[in-house]
Amino acid sequence: MGIQISQTTGQSPVNYPNLVSCRVFGDDWDRLIAGVLFAGGQPRIVRLNDYDVDARPEGHILLMQNRDVPGVVGQIGTILAAYEVNIGEWRMGRDKPGGKALSFINLDSDVPAAALDALSKITAVTRAKLVNL
Repeated sequence: MGIQISQTTGQSPVNYPNLVSCRVFGDDWDRLIAGVLFAGGQPRIVRLNDYDVDARPEGHILLMQNRDVPGVVGQIGTILAAYEVNIGEWRMGRDKPGGKALSFINLDSDVPAAALDALSKITAVTRAKLVNL
């Protein structure tokens, strides 16, 4: 199946002594996720592809990619509020100022399909996906 596994120690790009990462390759793509366990066994995702984040991988999560421009956070919050979806935690990473951004939004409830549709219509949003863990 072409699966290769490697273990490397002491070469973490960030200062996490217990960083675990997984990279998956396709014919013309690759994806990376990296995580750590903080004190008390609290898991965190600290990297998704090209974005540094500090996100809790639990519950209802809205993953969004967008252009890093003013007003996006406000538009997203306004739409979620209109559908009575509360934001529990919002973590964002970006490749550079004015470039591309990734939002990892922990929510207190599921997102109705109409809300997800409205979010995807925000001009700066390039991708919106709901993940339930």
